[in-house]
Amino acid sequence: MNADYRVRIQIKLSLENKYNQNGHQPFAALLAFQVAFCYQIGFGVRSDDDECRKWLEKSNKQPNDLTIEKEAVRPANGKRGRLSSLSGMVSVDLIHEYRTWGLKKLEAARKEYEREVQDMAQAFGELHIIPLGLYTTIGELLDVLGEFAKSKVLRMRIRDQIEKNEGTGHPYYIQSVIDIVQSHIALGEWVEAQSLLEEVHKHTESIDP
Repeated sequence: MNADYRVRIQIKLSLENKYNQNGHQPFAALLAFQVAFCYQIGFGVRSDDDECRKWLEKSNKQPNDLTIEKEAVRPANGKRGRLSSLSGMVSVDLIHEYRTWGLKKLEAARKEYEREVQDMAQAFGELHIIPLGLYTTIGELLDVLGEFAKSKVLRMRIRDQIEKNEGTGHPYYIQSVIDIVQSHIALGEWVEAQSLLEEVHKHTESIDP
C-alpha cells in the first residue's frame, strides 16, 4: 500500500484486462474476484458497490468471501519503529517525484490520495495501518503545497484519535507524533516541536527492551 497510487491503478487495470482476454479460462474467476475486491476497498479505483457486485458474480463467489479477503490483507502490527520509518521513507520519496513533475502532478496526487484514504478508511477503519499510511502521505503533500496549517490540523486529529481510541501503544502512534513535529518545524513552532520530540524519546525508551 505504500507504493505510488499509479501502481495501484495499473494493477487494477491489469486484472481487468487479463480477465477480458482470458474470460474462458479456469483461472478467470480468480481474476474477477480480485477486481471485485478492488472495487470494494477502493484499490486503484473509486469504491463502487455496483461494480463490485458485477465482478463478484463473474467470480462465482459470495459477499462473505470478500469479507474474508479483507481480513486476510490486514498487515501484522510489527514493530513500531520499522512501520514508522518504512512509511515515512516511501512517502517522502514519492512526494519528491511528484514535485519534480510540477504543481499539476502534486494536485493530482493529492486528490487521488484523499479519495483513497476515504475509501480505505471506510473499508478498514480510519485507524487501520493502511489508511494511516495514506494520511502520512497526504500530510507530506499538503506541506509541499504550502498548506502547513491544514497539514497540522490533519496530523493532530489523527494523533488524538489514535491516543483516544487505541492508546499510545498503537503501532502508528509514534509516527503520528513525528508527523506533528514536522508541522511544528514547518510553522516555526520550535518550542512545541522540541516538546514533542522529548515525548517521542521518552516513549521510545519505555518500549525498548
